Amino acid sequence: MGRYDKITPMLYGANLHKGKIDLIANHKYFVFFIVNNTSNTDYINNELLKFIMAGCESFHFCGKYTPVWKSTLTNLHRQVYPNLKSRLDINTYPDLNEMAAVISECTNEKYFVPTDCYLIYDDDFLYKKVLYSISFGFAQGRKTCKECYRFYDDNACFGVSENDSYAEKCNGYIPAELIDEKDT
Repeated sequence: MGRYDKITPMLYGANLHKGKIDLIANHKYFVFFIVNNTSNTDYINNELLKFIMAGCESFHFCGKYTPVWKSTLTNLHRQVYPNLKSRLDINTYPDLNEMAAVISECTNEKYFVPTDCYLIYDDDFLYKKVLYSISFGFAQGRKTCKECYRFYDDNACFGVSENDSYAEKCNGYIPAELIDEKDT
């Protein structure tokens, strides 16, 4: 991956450790983090400081280390703006489906101010699952199984097809690279 991937006209994806984002002044930013592998608070401080200094006020977290990122962001924001009652908006999501739904809403909304959404991740597999949910699941009103992230219909999770190249869900499919070994 280069600096970042342009997913839609408003949505960009960047690997937390490899990607680079140049933030522009006078923009509104929604920043979504998938944080399943990164818990070093010094590293987190450096990453979040870029967004705070660019005026970002909307942060969204999902993953194993969400509590660490959320508390680090809160403390860092207090240090940077000790006397300011800011409009800092911090959201956490217990699963990827909820985060994907919010990303979908943000990218489909019309804004008066130039707006960008960033999906920053430290787990390639979960990143691909979120992208798949955004592209296929929520765009078509489908839901995904919280266990395997595949589509389901009438509360039934269908599992893997005979040739294991795709999982059949709601007449959709999941590319083979998104299927966990535990699913086969």
